[in-house]
Amino acid sequence: MNWKPRKFLNHAQGWHSGSHAIAWAAITTFVRKVIPRTSNSERGIAVPRFLMRNVCFFIIGAFLLIKFKYMKFFFEREFLGSLILLFVSSQVYSQTVELQNSFDNIISILREYNIETPEVNGSRSPDPSLVVKKMTFSFKYPNAYISYYLAYAPNVTEVAGYKPGKRTITFSILDTDFKEGYASYNNKSLHFHSEIGIEKTELDKKDLLESWNLVMSPLICKKLCKELHQFKFLVNKTGFNGSMGNQQIVNSNYSVPHTSNNIVIKLQKEEGGVYTIPCKVNGLSLKFIFDTGASSVSISKSEAIFMLKNGYLSENEIIGSKQFQTASGAILEGTRILIKKIEIGGLVLRNVEANVVHSNNAPLLLGQNVLSRLGKISIDYQTSSLTISR
Repeated sequence: MNWKPRKFLNHAQGWHSGSHAIAWAAITTFVRKVIPRTSNSERGIAVPRFLMRNVCFFIIGAFLLIKFKYMKFFFEREFLGSLILLFVSSQVYSQTVELQNSFDNIISILREYNIETPEVNGSRSPDPSLVVKKMTFSFKYPNAYISYYLAYAPNVTEVAGYKPGKRTITFSILDTDFKEGYASYNNKSLHFHSEIGIEKTELDKKDLLESWNLVMSPLICKKLCKELHQFKFLVNKTGFNGSMGNQQIVNSNYSVPHTSNNIVIKLQKEEGGVYTIPCKVNGLSLKFIFDTGASSVSISKSEAIFMLKNGYLSENEIIGSKQFQTASGAILEGTRILIKKIEIGGLVLRNVEANVVHSNNAPLLLGQNVLSRLGKISIDYQTSSLTISR
């Protein structure tokens, strides 16, 4: 067939209807997806790819324009529908690729960089006594999962309140907010917050948290926060309701030790023969005297003021005043408070009443209103350890 420039221009001038414009948009989108555009700085180097794009446009456009008057009916019906379908498919494919890339980027960040969990960051003094191994990310709509294995640092044989094993954090990707914050040791923290709760599975025990966080360098924190926002946006935009990664991730090199349902907590013997036990009160690490003779939890006035000033206790959690009798028989005035959460050896107790003694030197006592809720308790005074059987 002889091609004439005049004939090509005549058909080009007739390319004016809406259906033709849609078809041309579909063609250009398809070519752009197949052969990405090079930047101006790249064109001097990547000449073949740049030429391929323009040649593709020219050949497809010329062919359709020349054949237009012979295939008008077919073009405006079947072929136009195919082009529109091609256009939509290319858009969906592009978004799916973006979603997969974002997912892979999150996994890469979690695996390759030094990222600390709350347990590791909380065990610093100043070096952490715990380390995280094999942290990974997975997704099964609507939940995202961050799994990791908690282990002792080199030359560390035991850490009070922590046992090595697998932890899994489960959160709804669309209902969770990600925000950067400040942390110690020149690091930043990435906060996960969800109104419907964040589930933490720790050695087959579950707890529902309102927030959770990871600690890392400022640049990595910014990068991970950006990728999580991007993944959340793409899941919502594409309506993706499938799964990515493995939701049951347990690395064979780090199998979870599990011999019984007993929880062993290391006690520290203090002067006077009393034993203290590490606890977390609304996230604040404190050491309480293990006192089976005390009826309830008791804290000093100085601790209560510190908690109130630093957000570990709110005015709404102050119940009222109360008189109580000490072991010596003295009657003291105190304040009753409600502690939202006490963590002991990985166990979580909620809504625990406690007494604030109006003295700055009063000891912190862990009484029966907590001990009775832990389960069966036994103390080995030779090893200074407390065993909780559940």
